[in-house]
Amino acid sequence: MTANLKDQVRDKLGEGTLSAIVNSIIGAAADTGDAVLGGADYGADAAMALTSCAMGDSYCTQALNDLAGKNQAAADTLKALMKSETWEAVAGQVKEAAQGNQLALEATGGMLAGMFLPGKKLPDGVGGKAESIAADIGKTGTVFDSIKGTQPVYPGSVIPKSFEMTLPNGQKVWVHGNATEHMAEYAASKAVTNTPEAVRLASQTELRSFQAALDTATKNGMSYGRITVDGWQLEIKPPRAAGELPTVIHARYLGAN
Repeated sequence: MTANLKDQVRDKLGEGTLSAIVNSIIGAAADTGDAVLGGADYGADAAMALTSCAMGDSYCTQALNDLAGKNQAAADTLKALMKSETWEAVAGQVKEAAQGNQLALEATGGMLAGMFLPGKKLPDGVGGKAESIAADIGKTGTVFDSIKGTQPVYPGSVIPKSFEMTLPNGQKVWVHGNATEHMAEYAASKAVTNTPEAVRLASQTELRSFQAALDTATKNGMSYGRITVDGWQLEIKPPRAAGELPTVIHARYLGAN
């Protein structure tokens, strides 16, 4: 079924880069174990529309028209998503997938499968469906579910330059670019002798350790200033204005005592 979808994509787009990206995302969607796209006659059109529009490709308009011709509700869902505040994050995820980021590829495939689930009633109208999909991007069952990137990831990494992080104790912090530099350096050092997948897992482990240290440091309320917890040297500053989050401006793993 997936092979048939990929053939449809190649028939329309040829063998170029966009075609390869779309088919990678279709493959990732199939890997979720859900035959959603295969069971929908508009699956290939949905994948082409999502990918081309996110990539800013000129095929976007034609892809949306083709999708609308087969399933107007699916096209309306995607159009609503494109107009939402979360579209930038969606597009960024697709672009990361296009550059070979496996985590982003898996997340995009899962999003594509969830977006066009046949027979699923759209909650709160099409816009509500789009927002809920965007909110679920990147759900991986890992520490990444607690992270909302506020800047792009470091090149060749899965770590955003800055991000919001939700802690198990319910607290939220914003992690400044100064605090992620050492994490990126660690990932870069691992990349010298390891596969991209191994580097991703190492970064995931590091972020989970970082989150656990922050959770310990703030379990009885937010702690400000420089502290060392669970082998992490941390510095947290209070919010600069109402509505902003406490900021982690320094984070460095010193090692277990």
